[in-house]
Amino acid sequence: MPKPSSRARSSRPVGRAKIPRTTGKYGGLDVHERRALRRERLLTAGLELFGKRGFASITIGELCTAANVASRTFYEEFGSRDALLGALYDTIVTRVITAVYDAVERAGTDPRAVVRAGVEAYVRAITRDPHATRIMLLEVVGVSAAFETTRRAAMHAFAARSHEVAARFEAAGRIVPADFEIMSLALTGAANELAIEWVLAPEKYAPARLADTLIRLWLGGLRLLDEAAPGS
Repeated sequence: MPKPSSRARSSRPVGRAKIPRTTGKYGGLDVHERRALRRERLLTAGLELFGKRGFASITIGELCTAANVASRTFYEEFGSRDALLGALYDTIVTRVITAVYDAVERAGTDPRAVVRAGVEAYVRAITRDPHATRIMLLEVVGVSAAFETTRRAAMHAFAARSHEVAARFEAAGRIVPADFEIMSLALTGAANELAIEWVLAPEKYAPARLADTLIRLWLGGLRLLDEAAPGS
């Protein structure tokens, strides 16, 4: 049998060259870490731009430039400006509500101590970052029906938690009985409005002044039993 020609031999398939495995890292970060970093940069850019200039005036291009990412990355992570705003809102609201709930739970059972702890935690949370507070209280208003539903749900959840605390005080005989379901909504609305005024004021109120006003409002609404007038 004749031997195959050199041309024939060269046309035979050859084994694939072995490519050394890599860690998949670039700049010390793997693909998941890089994606998380880009997402965090977009969130930071959204917080800064939405909180300073307002949601309606910011374009996706401006967000991408501020975050130093490609527009394709933006759409991969969020898909729309509304989605980015929603992610920021959820994070900010969770941070504020968690701070207040934790402070209230640590304050014990005395109504004055609980009110003071909750209000001071709220004031610290909203005055720490005016951009975040503006997004939470102003920039989500009127964006869409879905945002309005989410915003109202957050407010009602906060009021419901306040109602639960007031109900405990009432059951323990520490405060004058009242309709705390609607009272909690009214006081939550007052706290939100004062926070909005703080955000918009050219010269911001001192946090201590804001806290003192809210503490007086909440204690006035609760009406501690040992301060109530006889026969009231």
